[in-house]
Amino acid sequence: MTDCKHTRRAGVDCSGWWCAVWIMAACVAGCGRSESGAPAAPSLTAMEVLQRMQQAYRQAKSYADNGRLIHQFRQGKERVHDQVDFSVAFVRPNKLRLHVYQATVVCNGQQLWATIGDLPHQVLKADAPAAIELADLYERPVLGEVLRGGIVGPAIQLALLLDDDVLEQILEGAEPPELRGFQTVDGASCYRVLLRRPDGELSLWIDQQHFVLRKIAFPVREYRKALEAGGRSKVEGLVLAVEFKGARLNAPLDEAAFAYQPPQ
Repeated sequence: MTDCKHTRRAGVDCSGWWCAVWIMAACVAGCGRSESGAPAAPSLTAMEVLQRMQQAYRQAKSYADNGRLIHQFRQGKERVHDQVDFSVAFVRPNKLRLHVYQATVVCNGQQLWATIGDLPHQVLKADAPAAIELADLYERPVLGEVLRGGIVGPAIQLALLLDDDVLEQILEGAEPPELRGFQTVDGASCYRVLLRRPDGELSLWIDQQHFVLRKIAFPVREYRKALEAGGRSKVEGLVLAVEFKGARLNAPLDEAAFAYQPPQ
């Protein structure tokens, strides 16, 4: 399933990823071990790494990934292990292919289409905006609710591409960011930036060479409490993270990525 059934069961309101980080997990699963012999890197502070990341996305002419959301835990006899499509392809100013939760959005620069898994036989069709903004997606009834209301909120990679204030939102309420060495993620040596928040630790793995975000892992303290509320059994192995497989900035993208054939 690509919905938020576990979140809704726990009584969690997911209204935006920057407002909902308290439901997200700090995990390092699948990211490789720390590298004692990591390549020499420029002498940057954690804040400078974050600023370079933001700058790289805002200046990028294109972006693509094969992202996936990983959501897993054990609670008594229940085992949850979801891997949900969380991918973005984008070419400025107005070409987009987005698969997030149950929503698919395609814009070829002339027309914008959207479908939602829970609403079969329905397709949204609209004229493409001259330049895509977050409001073009999130302020649409139903579609906006699905894109914003998932367990980790809106797609952070799209926010990095389109929102000048996203870094400020990430840092809100957190202690100064810390640089916690280098790790290999998706075959690339990455800075690991740690943010200590009142709700737990938020970790970002940022490519040393291109400053593209390759993984983000979120705090789970409050989410764990919500799952265990009402005398439920202990939650173990709680993981909530997004891996941006194959993330790349400024690479040429095939026009087929933005093709869409509406169903009959």
